[in-house]
Amino acid sequence: MRHPGSIALAPAGIVAAVLYYFITSGNWQEFGIWPEPSIIGWTTGFADLANQTATADCIRNGTDLTTCDPYGRPFQPYAVIPASLLAALGLGVAQTGVLGVALAAIYVFTIWFLGRSIARNWLRHPVGLAAALAALTLAAISPPALLLVERGQIEILVLLFAALGLAAFARPSPLIRGMGAISLTVSVVVKYFNVGVFAAFLAPRRWSWWAGAAMAASFAFLVINFTDVIQARETARADLASTSRVMFGSTTMFVTLAEDDPLAFFAQETQPMVIYRLAGLAVLAAFAALWWWSIRRIDIASMPNLAWFWLVGSIGSVGAPYLLGDSNDYRLALLLPALAGAAIWLGTRGHVLPLTILISLIVIAMVTNAWMIPNEAGWLMPEWAMVGGEVAISATVGFGLALLARSWTNGGNQSESLPRH
Repeated sequence: MRHPGSIALAPAGIVAAVLYYFITSGNWQEFGIWPEPSIIGWTTGFADLANQTATADCIRNGTDLTTCDPYGRPFQPYAVIPASLLAALGLGVAQTGVLGVALAAIYVFTIWFLGRSIARNWLRHPVGLAAALAALTLAAISPPALLLVERGQIEILVLLFAALGLAAFARPSPLIRGMGAISLTVSVVVKYFNVGVFAAFLAPRRWSWWAGAAMAASFAFLVINFTDVIQARETARADLASTSRVMFGSTTMFVTLAEDDPLAFFAQETQPMVIYRLAGLAVLAAFAALWWWSIRRIDIASMPNLAWFWLVGSIGSVGAPYLLGDSNDYRLALLLPALAGAAIWLGTRGHVLPLTILISLIVIAMVTNAWMIPNEAGWLMPEWAMVGGEVAISATVGFGLALLARSWTNGGNQSESLPRH
């Protein structure tokens, strides 16, 4: 690896400047984001974080936790664990703004880490590196990412812990891998759906005992909290017929096409959801088969371990909620490590065409989603673009499945593998 140089700072610097503008101005609608009204006196209210901090106040005051959300939304079990930590630290609603800015800073740090990793591993022409970092930057300031920050979502922590945890398994040190296992487990504890991150270890020679321990601990946590998992899924309205305005999933493309109201978040009439889900799975299977055929001759032995773990683990993080029901668009930010992983593979002499297509698909998926309302100029993301974004998500998840299948149908990844620890 070489020194990444100052160019690696560009994505994080641009993201920091963009977030500073939106947090201080509150003009989130410029990117089609519908901001919740602020209850903290700031131009940006960090509404989902306010639920955590309000719950922390309820814990300290002995108040019923199911009635704590200041916006009157249904109780979300996700709030209890972070709220308990905030309560123990003496933090509450009064600190929501500062905590929201802290989450934004963590997001900027994560983008720096991803950009730096791309630059350190890049062996091709510098122009290609600039293009890869530009793609990362564009995705990092896309509507789903901005919505993640505007709401003050703790998915920012999931993104951080998943990126760091997966990166740790690219290192040979047992100690670093152990820390990575803890990081991945924490990411699942923070948000249950991130269990899909362990897809990265379901391939020959990619398994380790540390990963097995993290997986066992995470699944044990899910079993113990199974009732809360189900309630969280219901509260998130994962089974409703949602359009691409606010959600993504295997059915949202078909609901979007069927819904006449271009501003609708949910279908106004009953939809054949079982048929839509089967059709969505068929589209996903077709993409996976197409990807497998296109990469079947590629020797993935030269694929860097970091690229593998970020690609498959990150796509797994998004793939799990994609398959299990509709999910909020801000979770698409979890594809950022996959973009970085694809760029690292490309930069280390990976095959240009499929990886360039994959990076483009991830960018398309992110820039076309979470556009909830018209901006101040009256422009609204058109239906055809939203449908294209849903196709891009399906194609991206299909790539992850194809890469996993490729690892089992060809022994090409063995020489790059690390010893088990």
